[in-house]
Amino acid sequence: MIYDFEDLKNGFSIDTDVLIIGSGAGGSIAAYNFAKAGYKTVVLEAGAKLKKSDMTRNAPSFIQKYLWEAGSRHIGGSGQIPSMQGKCLGGSTVVNSAIILPLPDYVRKEWAEEHGLGFAMSRALDESYKRIFKMLNVGPTSARALGKANMVAKKVLKAAGIAGEALPRAIKKCIGAGDCLIGCPTEKKQSVDRNYLPEAEKHGAQIFTCPQVFDLHKKGQTIDKVTGYIIDPTSQKRYGKFSVKAKTIIMAAGAANTPALLLGSGIHGNKRIGKTFYAHLS
Repeated sequence: MIYDFEDLKNGFSIDTDVLIIGSGAGGSIAAYNFAKAGYKTVVLEAGAKLKKSDMTRNAPSFIQKYLWEAGSRHIGGSGQIPSMQGKCLGGSTVVNSAIILPLPDYVRKEWAEEHGLGFAMSRALDESYKRIFKMLNVGPTSARALGKANMVAKKVLKAAGIAGEALPRAIKKCIGAGDCLIGCPTEKKQSVDRNYLPEAEKHGAQIFTCPQVFDLHKKGQTIDKVTGYIIDPTSQKRYGKFSVKAKTIIMAAGAANTPALLLGSGIHGNKRIGKTFYAHLS
């Protein structure tokens, strides 16, 4: 079942087996797997569930409502990088270009050899990619969706003897509208709110939209409870307070929000939280 702002604005308190913070690429798949395995599963998404009517071509309005910091978020480090991250059910899969690629072999090898992550070179990871790509309908972008500019680029690459092909994307009959940033009003993009989350819901997962986690509460060496406020997706004002206790908590709030939540709650992981975060200009 999916609960929205009107259902939750006065706050709530629940217990569950598994709590997943974030409903994007990571959280949705975790929710599906736990719910399918029979665990009582709760998903918390700080943003709202979008309807087709929300995905208008009024990009400034859409960005203000459904991206973190109204689309003005920057990530600091060796440089300041703009980072537009989705704040809605489905997370950034709703507002990206649906490009999806398997982890490159050289990265997998580095993870295995330099970081001891043996699974990165395993057949099990390859099988996981197959399952995920099938669920998301990943395939090459069609010539129709590529448009004239990309087709010209393809001809130039071929003439120069440079190998190139259309990027694989999670789409169904993409028409090349170019509105990916505002959530695909044609409903062709296969963001996880159209597959993994509905499937998790079918298996009994409860999905709460508009509760934003502010605090993680430790019990010994583990986190056993989270608290926060229900946020009006239009005004961004705080309403009722909520509390969720869980035996297992999955942090899937994104590469930027997850370490921020941990650090804000005094959880430093031997001062390693956030230290290995890398981002690239795109």
